[in-house]
Amino acid sequence: MQADEQGYLSVLPERGREDPARALDAVAAVHGLGEARGPVQHGPAGVVSREHAGGVAVLSPEGTAVVMSAPVLRQWLRGPALVGAPVASARGEDGRIRTRFTAMTLAHHPERTGLVMAEDQALGAGDALVLGDSQLLDGDHDGSWVSRSIRALGWTPHYRARGGIGVVADGSKDHYGSYLDGVAGGRWVLPAGDPGLVYVQGSGNDVGVAPERLREGTARLLRTLKEAYPQSRIVLSGVISKKGATARDRVADALEQVARAEGVEFVPLRGKITEWHAEGDLVDGKHFSAPTGHEKMADAYTPYLRERLAR
Repeated sequence: MQADEQGYLSVLPERGREDPARALDAVAAVHGLGEARGPVQHGPAGVVSREHAGGVAVLSPEGTAVVMSAPVLRQWLRGPALVGAPVASARGEDGRIRTRFTAMTLAHHPERTGLVMAEDQALGAGDALVLGDSQLLDGDHDGSWVSRSIRALGWTPHYRARGGIGVVADGSKDHYGSYLDGVAGGRWVLPAGDPGLVYVQGSGNDVGVAPERLREGTARLLRTLKEAYPQSRIVLSGVISKKGATARDRVADALEQVARAEGVEFVPLRGKITEWHAEGDLVDGKHFSAPTGHEKMADAYTPYLRERLAR
């Protein structure tokens, strides 16, 4: 058994390959997982595991033995390319098992609506978790009007965003997941910690969603976020629109209704493209030119957002 400077332990790969059962039993004993609850299981992608009273001992295809909670195991198997291969594990003073993968360190947070969260990406008071669509500029989220304004107000944005997605809709090319799928459905791994701001951007991609489905999805999303980040300020924006954009405004109306019912701050954006004289900065009727259009929008949105959040 080897330990690194943070106390993460793993079985030597060569031992794991030679004797899977022995490697699993050894790592389970070191981490105090208690009595085994079943036989060694051979799962997908060459993963070998054994469930114990206090967690799961896991042997990776590379032969590394670690421990993790059952929810972390499910998260890893759901998206192995996102998480990477397990490297080591440790049990903290709080009793929580933290498993380090090549891409991130994961732990189960039952007190935060049962989410598996990225421990090494923990956010603090100066950070903002931003959920959004192509208004955040695919591939250059920091250059978007939304991000520029959030940074101008003192937060560092961190993103779960993709073009084509909304609260319920997922029209992304890579099936990234809607906000609802990503957060409440566990498709995304959210950062641990307590960001100062959780900003949920209203999306025109939800135009084709039935109103009742949109309201139900928004309510579930907001409730999950409130449990996941109980110390954070949660803000839901409307859908940015031109004057008279009826379909987009209907989506915004549904979002506002739910925000009020859930006690979440709402930032209306109805008709702001017209009000802020930004129609000439649109490249396709919906998105702003980069960087000029986004800079212009940020110049208008920053004082507006500041004033709304000061209420």
